[in-house]
Amino acid sequence: MSQSESNKALFTQGSTMRHVIVMTTTGAVGLLSVFAVDVINLFYISLLGAQELAAALGYAATLMFFTISICIGFSIATVAITAKAIGAGDEESARKNAGTSIILMGILGLIVFVIAYLILPYAITLMGAEGRTHELAMQFMQIALMSFPLMSLS
Repeated sequence: MSQSESNKALFTQGSTMRHVIVMTTTGAVGLLSVFAVDVINLFYISLLGAQELAAALGYAATLMFFTISICIGFSIATVAITAKAIGAGDEESARKNAGTSIILMGILGLIVFVIAYLILPYAITLMGAEGRTHELAMQFMQIALMSFPLMSLS
């Protein structure tokens, strides 16, 4: 395979339906993996016999889903803009789009982290957590949210 063939963009030619199916399947596998980890976490926490721990993890997982959704939404936009430039054969524009997107995601990640951290007690209360469950969900989320700015860059 020549150098030009190995650098050829895969999703700029061929059946659009095939591309949609491949990308949808890939996304679905990733999303199912996230949910599988949540189910496994809940299962093992429930084996400890403390209902408030399992409930706190459930509340926290719901909040993490919203923050992760923000990352997924912006990554879809980044891929669409960058892919358009690659498909047009404009590698310089594609590099600029990808680089700018990383910077913007870093900034957005910090903004979302700060906002989520500030409203965390209210969000957990709005979901119905009380007492020890609320306290445990807060502790878990305060630790888990620390990874959000780095996760947004990925």
